[in-house]
Amino acid sequence: MKKLVSLILSLVMITAIAATFTGCSDSKEGKVMTIDLNPSVEFVLDENNKVVTVNALNDEGNYVLAKAEFIGKDAEEAVQAFLKVSVDDGFIVEGEVTAGENNVKISVSGEDAQKIYDDVTAKAKEYLQKLPSVNVNVNFDFEKINKEEIEALVADCMRELDPQTIKAKTQAELIALLEQSRKATEDLLSQELKDYYYGERALEIKKAQLEAYIEAIKNEDNIGLVSATLTAVQGQLNNLIEMINSYKETYKQKFLDKSGEYYQKMQQCIKDKKELLTARLNGVSEEAIAALENAYQITVKALQDYKAIIDQQLEVANTAINQIIDTIQTAIQTITETLNITVKNIDGIVNESIEAAKKNFDNAFKTENGEYISDNYWTALEPEKTK
Repeated sequence: MKKLVSLILSLVMITAIAATFTGCSDSKEGKVMTIDLNPSVEFVLDENNKVVTVNALNDEGNYVLAKAEFIGKDAEEAVQAFLKVSVDDGFIVEGEVTAGENNVKISVSGEDAQKIYDDVTAKAKEYLQKLPSVNVNVNFDFEKINKEEIEALVADCMRELDPQTIKAKTQAELIALLEQSRKATEDLLSQELKDYYYGERALEIKKAQLEAYIEAIKNEDNIGLVSATLTAVQGQLNNLIEMINSYKETYKQKFLDKSGEYYQKMQQCIKDKKELLTARLNGVSEEAIAALENAYQITVKALQDYKAIIDQQLEVANTAINQIIDTIQTAIQTITETLNITVKNIDGIVNESIEAAKKNFDNAFKTENGEYISDNYWTALEPEKTK
């Protein structure tokens, strides 16, 4: 007979992880390529170095994604499309540059990372030289993306996975997971909205696991011996659901709603960034650009400070949620040890529950948050070239 330490940490967690990794394979390893200029963008490439997913790594990156098509392009074409938006809209400065300007870092994973970098930068330099009526000097830097960095990307977007599980995966499996997650969030053009998706998805999967345990226990003999404890656990689960729903509403109110202070501060950042980019495109004086840059940095600092306050508030709520999850898990352990049981068909129950939770979450998320998904406020960043 198995006790819960074995039951929860071994059997069910392995089952849950296996369900999550369905479809991952080492046979055709893709690659990860990032371009960092501020904007910053991440690409997942297939074995032929074609872009299969694209993801913004910062707010300006969302603007680039809204301005250009990347899916299906090869790595060289993707870099050129990124540079086109950057040149056209003032992220890359024309003429003389100061320290720190026009520095483009391209990072690539895989054994042939250096070759890919060499190929894309050679084509990029040719592309920039052929641009009509544009004089830009761009400095390209290379960095190889290691497995630990890919692990960090997966840990952020698939928060239901524990660190040990992620560490045990091969690089090919990790990239396959990253591709899977990025495809699910490809129409979320907001860092806050994506963060909301990642966090809520993980909570829904955890909740589904707990519900699967409870359902399995109910099918056991001698359930009367633990009926009071089981009733208490069900009450705690109901409380957990209420806490998750409250967390979701608070997050949306604080970060996503147009009437919220964060949204208004973000709009001011976009306005100030637009003025700065417009000035760059129109060749105004260095003094004027410096003043606009300073004004922009002030609004960015205000946004970051306010975000830190919200994050701290939400962390308190998130901690409480995790505490009640731990409480429920401990109670389930007590029940299974009392009954000295091996839960029947636990693999099938947990697998079905997790797969249903993942499928239902994606559908429900898009339905519940359609107004935020369709609200692409990056169109307001469009700079205006008047000269």
